[in-house]
This record gives sequence, C-alpha cells and structure tokens, in this order.
Amino acid sequence: MSQNGIVTRSGSTSSLVGSIAKRSREDLTKQDGDSEIVSLDDLWNKMQTMLSNSCGRIETKIEKCNAALEKRMTNIEEKLNAVREECSEKIVKLEEDVVGVRADVDFAVEAVHRMGRDRELVFSGIPFHSQENLDEVFRKIALTIGYHENNLPIVDLQRMARAPIALGTSPLILCEFALRNKRNEFYRSYLSKRSLCLRDIGLDSGNRIYMNENLTNNARQIRAEAIKLKKLGYVENVSTRNGIVHVKRKGTDKPSAIYSLQQIVQRKTPIQ
Repeated sequence: MSQNGIVTRSGSTSSLVGSIAKRSREDLTKQDGDSEIVSLDDLWNKMQTMLSNSCGRIETKIEKCNAALEKRMTNIEEKLNAVREECSEKIVKLEEDVVGVRADVDFAVEAVHRMGRDRELVFSGIPFHSQENLDEVFRKIALTIGYHENNLPIVDLQRMARAPIALGTSPLILCEFALRNKRNEFYRSYLSKRSLCLRDIGLDSGNRIYMNENLTNNARQIRAEAIKLKKLGYVENVSTRNGIVHVKRKGTDKPSAIYSLQQIVQRKTPIQ
C-alpha cells in the first residue's frame, strides 16, 4: 500500500516537474542543466531556487515599472506646472486687461460727465440775501473783468442749494452759458484779473469771489486732494482746464493731467 502511495506521489511529482519544466525550463537549464530530481528535498530545493529567481525577475520588472512610472509622473508634473504657470500668467494678464478696460470705461464716463458741464462755471464766496438779483451780480462781475454793457454773454444763473436758503450763507452759484466758447472767454478774463471781490458787486467787503469750472464729483475730489498736497509742499500748483485737474511739480515744464486719486497718491514726493 505504501508502495502504491509512493508510486502515486511519484506520478504526481513527475507531472508537477513536467509543468514547472515547461514554465521555467530556462531557469532549470541555467541552474542545474539536465540534472534529474532524485528526491523530494531535491525537488523542494529546485522549487525554492525557481521561486527565488522568479521573485528576483518580478522585483526587477517592478523596479523598472516604478522607474518608468516615476518618470512619467515627473513628466506629467512638469507639464502640469508649465500649464499652471501659463494659466497664472494668462490670469494676471487678464486681470490687467480688465483693470485697463475698467479704467477706459471710467475715463469715457468721466468724459461724458465733463461734456455735460463744459458750458458751466461756478461762483463761490458770494453771500445770499433775500432780495438778491443774480443777473445783476453777473453783470457787475462781467463789467469788473473787462466786459462792456452791450456785450454781455447770455447765461442762466441759480444757487446750488435747496430752498429755503439761510441768510448769510454762501451757496455756490451755477452759471451756465449759452455757448461754450463764451464760457471759455469769460473764464480767461477772470483768470487774467484774479482780484475779484465782494466790493465789485456792491457789497461792503473785501472778501474774494472765486470762479471755477463746474467739476464732476471725481474731479472735485482730485482737486481737493491736490490742494491739500499743495499746502503740504508735495506739488507746486493746482489748476483745472476743460474739467480736468492739472498738477504741476517744481522742475517740470508744464502741469500733468490727473484723472484719478491714485495718480495723486503717486505724486507724494516733496518739492525740493
């Protein structure tokens, strides 16, 4: 019985050996040539050797795969970084373009607002009284700055304040000319005189009367900030022309147009 068992086991062993030989004949050949299996220990040793060799080959393949995969991952990472940098650059450029477009839009809107005021001047420093006649006030101002009685420009005048106006206060007077060129001539005449006061309109006071262009809200803010900087010595002169604030620094040939408060901030360099 034991003999039959041995025979049976030998048959199974022969079958297993034949199968292994088919799969790994090259390994067997390299290791032991055509040596025959003489015992189970011999078989076990050969199987261990084959398994060890197979594991070595598998590890080598895994290492190669890992190296190839790592290389591919590195390439993918480099490409992703390149794409990220490119996208970042495009986003930055897009943001700059958006800022530029917004600035262009703001500039266009501001220009439209200026066009609606290009026939207007604003008088300040004239106290309100209940019986005042603004047409007469304008006539006296015009005569003082060099106009003749029969050559006065056509204007519309009103206080820039809601009624009732308190006595003694001095709300601005809006003066709208029929023609823009007439407004420009009138303003030039005032600028050449620069000494207009309340006595010129019949009031007993030497306080100055000021005349300015009717600026937009944005331009008024710029002018107010520029005047503050002038008092602090950061700029030399502040003026307006066609509704645009101009700031002159010492050492420059002519003033520069200022369109935003940011430009004013950039000019905070004390005058030498």
